[in-house]
Amino acid sequence: MSLKGFILIIVFGCLAAFQGRAQNNKPASTDTSFATSSRITAIWLHDNKVKELTNLGMLWGFIKYHHPAVAQGNINMDAALFTVLPQVLAAPNTDSANSVMQRWIDGFGKPQPCTQCKQYEKSNVTKLMPDYGYLFEKDNLPISLQEKLEYIRLNSGAGMGHYYIQIQPGTGIPIFTNERQYENPYPDAGVRLLSLFRFWNMIQYYYPHKHLVDANWNQILGQLIPTFCNATNTIEYQMACLKLLTRIQDANATLYGNTQPLNEAMGKYILPFTAQFMEDRLVVTGHYKDQLNTKNNVKPGDIIEQIDGLGILDLIRKYMDITPASNYEAKLHNMVSSTGAMLRSNTKEATITIIRDGKPQNIKLNRIEVDTTMQLVDDGIATTKTTQILPGNIGYLNHGSLAKGDLTKVKEMMAGTKGLIIDMRCYSRVYIMSEYKSWLKSTNASYLRYAFMNINHPGVFDIAPAVPSYNDANENSYKGKLIVLVDSRTKGTTEFHTMMLQSIPGVKLVGSTTAGTDGNRSEVTLPGGVYTYFSGHGVLYPGATETQHKGLRIDKEVRPSIAGIIAGKDEVLEAAIKMINE
Repeated sequence: MSLKGFILIIVFGCLAAFQGRAQNNKPASTDTSFATSSRITAIWLHDNKVKELTNLGMLWGFIKYHHPAVAQGNINMDAALFTVLPQVLAAPNTDSANSVMQRWIDGFGKPQPCTQCKQYEKSNVTKLMPDYGYLFEKDNLPISLQEKLEYIRLNSGAGMGHYYIQIQPGTGIPIFTNERQYENPYPDAGVRLLSLFRFWNMIQYYYPHKHLVDANWNQILGQLIPTFCNATNTIEYQMACLKLLTRIQDANATLYGNTQPLNEAMGKYILPFTAQFMEDRLVVTGHYKDQLNTKNNVKPGDIIEQIDGLGILDLIRKYMDITPASNYEAKLHNMVSSTGAMLRSNTKEATITIIRDGKPQNIKLNRIEVDTTMQLVDDGIATTKTTQILPGNIGYLNHGSLAKGDLTKVKEMMAGTKGLIIDMRCYSRVYIMSEYKSWLKSTNASYLRYAFMNINHPGVFDIAPAVPSYNDANENSYKGKLIVLVDSRTKGTTEFHTMMLQSIPGVKLVGSTTAGTDGNRSEVTLPGGVYTYFSGHGVLYPGATETQHKGLRIDKEVRPSIAGIIAGKDEVLEAAIKMINE
């Protein structure tokens, strides 16, 4: 597809957004038959019910995103699910359940033949092709039902102005519209199942990284049906949501909104020190606060063997399924952060077993209250350094400390330095791409490509041409050596900025695997007053290699060591200084 074609996609997205604002009076929005609940209080999963509900969930999502009557806003798909669900649950066997679902499909009406609808033809820019789950598998659904689904697929007319899915102007990411919230924090069984079906199908058709998910996404639907149906309270429901989100391996996909019950279940208290995995061990790196002489009892470089009697490997296994991240290194980092669960508990007193100087020690200490504004008092590997000139006339720039407009002063400070180290071991919401370009880039080299959803073909993602830098040749660009520091804290906009810096001739990335989470975020409303996000378009290198999950290309791998933490060294920074001096 040409660049012009992708520009048209964005333009059509603007038109679709305009059409979306006029959908308030559609029959789907005025249908209040199930406005607050499904009126299904319990779901008994016996015999083949999980298989039948799996088929129902896949059918529901297929119709939601393919049937013209749904696209036009004539049918409320939540209400449609809550109408047929009791019949499927009451069906005495799978044949009977299939008959119920076939009559249900007939109720949507047969679409008119779509003369302008064309089959999507796979090309060299196709990133993803549609996956319809088990709907067209042999011996799953009746042939007569599969034929009806195939007719709907070929005559869907899915595209502009869809009631439930549109394109965000300017970015091309999916916007999920007209999704009811169902504010009850503990939704009834039918709404809990809707929550699973809703998110699963959004990922099935509109997630550009589904092919990178380790598990089989089709299997995940059936695996989690019991988890959602059997949740007995708000905490169990929110935990079910978190387990679902974690499966897509996207750091953006964590739970937001009314999550106080889940946060309290994770633990109101946290160990008063920071820790990181290195050399396959969990190692103390610093402290949040000095409480009850913590600094004298727990020191940077101490190896943590157990927490309250549980070994670290057991704790990793325990929290693996509820720690959203895009790759394993980022998952370990998130697991021991203040928002992770490994260092938290609802018990204030803690007993930890550490190894120091080769000898085990049991230490009793008190946890401190979790505070989202917690500041590190002392962290051996935190990027707490201020932007400065290091010995040897080497510039050091802490990207995480920058605000809009700061680079003007920094540029003056760094003029004449023989090298510049930009520390991207942070997360920053500031977007200063153009300022970096005008200062550091000397050529108009491309640095990324996007993969966009194809609004006319649910499940298709196309790769756009490489994005040019849009900056003229710059004779006044910075002339010294340029090194960028990265690790698992490098994510989101920070990864995006780093990709641009990588397009500068001679730049080197030093450090370890980045978070592998970049691109604009699509928001997903889930029942129960909660919501989430996922990365809404693919971000690739100009050669179309992946950055999501895998992280950015590293030129020189350097990781903190236990000995370095004990000595108070920043070994990644030291390696960068050495490279500039070579």
